[in-house]
Amino acid sequence: MKRKPQFLIIDDDYFNIELLSSYISSEFHNYEILKATTKEQAMNIYNNHQLELIITDWDMPEMSGLQHIIEIRKNKHTKNTPVIICSGIMITPTDLKIALSQGANDYIRKPINKTEIIARINSVLRFSIAQKKIIKSERLFKSIFQNSNIGICLISLKGKFMNINRELKKMLGYSKKELLLKNFNDILETPKECLFADFIIEIVNVKKQKISFEQRLINKNNEPLDCLIHMSILKNITENKTFCILHINDITKQKKLDAELKESEQKYRLITENASDVIWVMNLNTNKFTYISPAVFQLRGYIVEEAIAQNINQSLTPESATKVFNTTITRVKNFVANPQKNHIYTDELQQPCKNGEIIWIETATRYRYNIKKEIEVVGVSRNINKRKRIEASEIKVRNELRAILDNSSAVIYLKDKNFNYLLINKQYEKLFNIKEKDYAGKSDYDIHPKRIADKIRKFDQKIFASELNMTKEEIILINNEKKYYLSTKFLIYNEKKTAYAICGISTDITELKKREQQIKESEHKFNSIVSNANNAIIIIQDGILKFVNLYAAKLIGIKINDLINRHIADFAHPEDLPAIVERYKKRITGEEVETTYSYRYLTANKEVRWGEINSVLHKWENKPAVLSFLTDITPQKIAEEKILQQSKELIAQSEELKAALNNLANQNQRLIFINNDVEKSLNYARNIQKAVMPNSEYLRKILKEHFIFYKPKNIVSGDFYFSKFINNNLIVAVADSTGHGVPGAFMSMLGIAILNELVTKPEIMSAAALLNELRSHIKKSLNQTGHRDEQQDGMDMAFCVIDISTKAANFAGAYNPMWIFRKNEENKTEFIEIKADRQPVGIYFKETNFTNNYVQLMQNDFIYLFTDGYYSQFGSDKNRKYNISNFKKYLSEIYDKNADEQAILIENEFYLWKNGNIQTDDLLVLGMKITN
Repeated sequence: MKRKPQFLIIDDDYFNIELLSSYISSEFHNYEILKATTKEQAMNIYNNHQLELIITDWDMPEMSGLQHIIEIRKNKHTKNTPVIICSGIMITPTDLKIALSQGANDYIRKPINKTEIIARINSVLRFSIAQKKIIKSERLFKSIFQNSNIGICLISLKGKFMNINRELKKMLGYSKKELLLKNFNDILETPKECLFADFIIEIVNVKKQKISFEQRLINKNNEPLDCLIHMSILKNITENKTFCILHINDITKQKKLDAELKESEQKYRLITENASDVIWVMNLNTNKFTYISPAVFQLRGYIVEEAIAQNINQSLTPESATKVFNTTITRVKNFVANPQKNHIYTDELQQPCKNGEIIWIETATRYRYNIKKEIEVVGVSRNINKRKRIEASEIKVRNELRAILDNSSAVIYLKDKNFNYLLINKQYEKLFNIKEKDYAGKSDYDIHPKRIADKIRKFDQKIFASELNMTKEEIILINNEKKYYLSTKFLIYNEKKTAYAICGISTDITELKKREQQIKESEHKFNSIVSNANNAIIIIQDGILKFVNLYAAKLIGIKINDLINRHIADFAHPEDLPAIVERYKKRITGEEVETTYSYRYLTANKEVRWGEINSVLHKWENKPAVLSFLTDITPQKIAEEKILQQSKELIAQSEELKAALNNLANQNQRLIFINNDVEKSLNYARNIQKAVMPNSEYLRKILKEHFIFYKPKNIVSGDFYFSKFINNNLIVAVADSTGHGVPGAFMSMLGIAILNELVTKPEIMSAAALLNELRSHIKKSLNQTGHRDEQQDGMDMAFCVIDISTKAANFAGAYNPMWIFRKNEENKTEFIEIKADRQPVGIYFKETNFTNNYVQLMQNDFIYLFTDGYYSQFGSDKNRKYNISNFKKYLSEIYDKNADEQAILIENEFYLWKNGNIQTDDLLVLGMKITN
C-alpha cells in the first residue's frame, strides 16, 4: 500500500496541537498528522519517518524552536524537510533572522488563523516541490549532457571552452583538460576571429533562438571533420552569465555517402535531388516492403537493400509497431468498405537508426489495390526530430510559465482581441469554480451579469485603444456577493510588435473596501445621531467651545464653524458666568459637582434664554474637557413665572380667579403637548436604536435559521444584540446594559459603537480579549475610576465567535452564559452550558481578565443567548418570578422545532406567565441553529 505523506506538529500544549491538526486535516485529506509534545518524541519521529513538513512551537520547556531547527537540519532524514515556526510570543527580528538562517522556511504568530496556516503550508510545500524539481532537472541535464551521442560544449562569448561532453572529446581526440585550455577558433580549419561575434549579431538581429551552420573542424590528428553545428545563446540567471551552447554532429561520413549516392544511384537521382522524404510501399498480404526510396539512408543510415529486408517490427520501435498494428486493422476495414474514398492518414512514430539512435518521423499513408488485387500501403516518411525537440522545449517553457501563473496569489488571465479568454490561472479557476478548458472562447458576458461585463469590456477596450498599462478597481459577483479587485491590465505583443492579447492581473481588495465602508458608516451614524439630536451637545475645554452640534448652533443662532473656538463667556449670562466657571473648574479637578442644573444664556441677537444642562467629565484630544447636553427650557421658565404671577394675582384679586384658572388650564395643555413631544423623541430614539442594531435582512444573510424575541420595558431598551460576519467567522453577542429606558439605551448605543470598532481590529484574536478591550473602552468613555460613590454603569454580555468552516466556537461571558441543545446518536437531548464570568463589562471591585471558552459545535445544534429579563418576570396567579430553571426546561421542550415556531411559542409563554402584570425589565432572547 502506498504510504501517505506525513506532517509533524511539535508543541508542548496538546490543545494547540489538536486545534492545528483539525485545521490541517480539513484541507490536506491525504496527509497523515504526526504529533510530538516532547523532545524525545520528536527525535524518534525524525529517525523513523519520511516527513513532508514540520510545524514546531518556538517556546518549549525541553528544547526551543531554534534547537529543534538545528536538530532537524543535522538529521539525514529531515535535512531537506521544510519547517514552519509557530509562536505565541513576539520573536525578535534578530532571533527570527537566526532561525531563518538555520533552515526555517516560514514563521506565523499564534493564535493561528485557519486560512492563514493553510495558505502558508501551501506556499512552503510548493517551494519545496519546486526545489526538488530543480535538483531533478539539474541531474537530468548533466546526464543528458554527458551521455549524448552528439558532441556538446559550452563556450563563452569570446570562444573559450567552458565544458565538453564525452562524445565531443571522442570526436576531436582531445582530453577535457586540453580543450579547456583552447579557444574554439583553435579547432577551425580556417580560423575566424569574429566567428562568435558574427553569429551572436545574427541571432539578435533575426531574433532566433538558435542558428545552424556547417563548419569544418580539425581534430587532434589534423584530420578535417565536416560538422553540422547548432548554436544557441543561454543565460544563467543565478550567476548572471551569458554563454553559447553548441551541438556538433560529425557529418563527414554522411557527406562522403551523399557524394557516392549521387554518383551511383542515377535512377533515383530525381527523388534524391528534390526530396529528402522517404517513399515506401508495403504489401499487407506478406507484411513486407516492396519499395523504399534512397532517402532512407539520410533518414536512418540504412541503404535501400538493408531497409527493404527489415519487417515492420524491425523498422519501428515496439510501441510504434503496436500502434501501427492496432490502427491498420481499422483502416483496412474502412478501405475495403469504401476503396474510392482514398483517405490519407497521418501518424507520428519512432524509428531506430543504424547507429542506434531513435528518431521521430511523421508518416502520411494511404491504401490501394495492386495488380494482384492485394492491399498495399503507400507511405511518405519525414524526419521530425527537430520539431519534436522544439515542441519539448516549448512544453518546458509552457510548464514553467504555468507554474508561475498557478502559484501566484493574484488572479491572472489573458484575452484575445475579441475579448475572449485564452488563458486563466488556478486562482481564477478557484475563484469561479471552473476549469480552464471550460473557459476557452468565452467572454465576460458568459461569466458575469451584463452590467458588470459592460464595465469590464469598456476598460478592456480602453487598454487596446490607448496601448497603455492601466490600473483600475473592478467589481464582480461571486455567489451573489460583490467582490472588489484592483486590476492592472496591459497588452501582449507578437514578434511583429502587433498587440494580439490583453493580460490582466487582479488582486482581491474586498476586505479593504469593507473596512473603508464600515468606517464611513460608523462616522455617518455618529454624525446622524449627533446632528439630529433634539438637544444641544457641546464640548468645552479650557473655557473654549471645541465641539457643537447643529441643534446648539440653531439655539444660539450662529453657524457651527463660527461657534468653534469661541469662549463660553461670549454666550453665558454675565450673572450666571461665575457659577458656570466654578462648576467647570471643580469638574475638571475631579471634585463632586451636581450633574444637572439650569442657567441663562445669550443668543446671537442678545436674547436671554434658559437652558438645563447635564454635564460629565470627558477627554478631548487626550486632555480633560466637559461634555454637556443642553436642553432649552425657556418655555417652562416662562410658564413657571406666569404661574407664579397668576398665583399672586389670585390672592390679591379674587375677581380674576376664573381668568387665572383658565390660564392655568392653558399651561396644562402646553405641558401635555410637551409630554407628547417627549414621547415622539423617545420613539425616534427607539428607531435610531433599532437602526444601529443588525436589521432583519442582514441577520437572515448571516444567521440562516434564527429568531430574536426583543421587548423593551419602555420605548427604548438597555438590552441589545449584535452580529457580524468577518473573515469566515460569525460573531454574535447579546447584552444587558445598566438600567433601562433612556439611560439604558445610551449605554446600549455606546456598546454597539465600540463593538463595531473592535471586531475589525486584527490584533483582537479571541472573545475574551474583545470583552477585556470593550470593558476598557467603557470605563474610559464613562470616566470610571473605581471611586466608591461613582455610578457603577456597565453591561452583562454573552459574546460568541463561530468559525463557519470548522464549527469551532469561542465564547466569553459577563454574567450571561451560552446554552446549547442537541440530539445525540441515541436521539436523546443533550444540554451544554458554557458558563460566564461573575463580573460585568464595566468597573468592578474584583476585576479579572475574562475567560476564553472553546466548544466544538455540531450540525443541527441550537444555541441560545439571552439576558435576565425573561426569567426575572413576575407573573402567574402567585405573582412570583418565572426563574431560570423553568426557562431552561421550557427551551428543552421546544428547541427541536424550527426557529419561527420557537419565536411564537416563547412569546406566548411569556404573556401567559406575565398574566397582565407590569413588565419587570427589558428582555432579549436570541436563538440560532447550526447549519451548513
